[in-house]
Amino acid sequence: MELRYGCTRRGNPDLWARIERELLVRVEVLPFGREEAVVAGDLLATLQRTGKQIGIEDVQVAATALVRSLTLVTANEAHFSRIPGLQSVNWVK
Repeated sequence: MELRYGCTRRGNPDLWARIERELLVRVEVLPFGREEAVVAGDLLATLQRTGKQIGIEDVQVAATALVRSLTLVTANEAHFSRIPGLQSVNWVK
């Protein structure tokens, strides 16, 4: 969702085609279900209470990683470092 959003926002259909061709064929897209929604709701409330909100999309991604005990690969350390218990790695460094 976020990748598509970014490409559409930039008006770059060529980038979306490249992402589909080179990235999405190599990764498993995980479902976002009930358990992820519960964790995401808790995270949203915690982040709001502490004044450290991030976008709901990032919370959904983080909740998915937490539920599955996965390490999140991202370049957005600023947002994901706010999530308690989330293991993340910066893919750009």
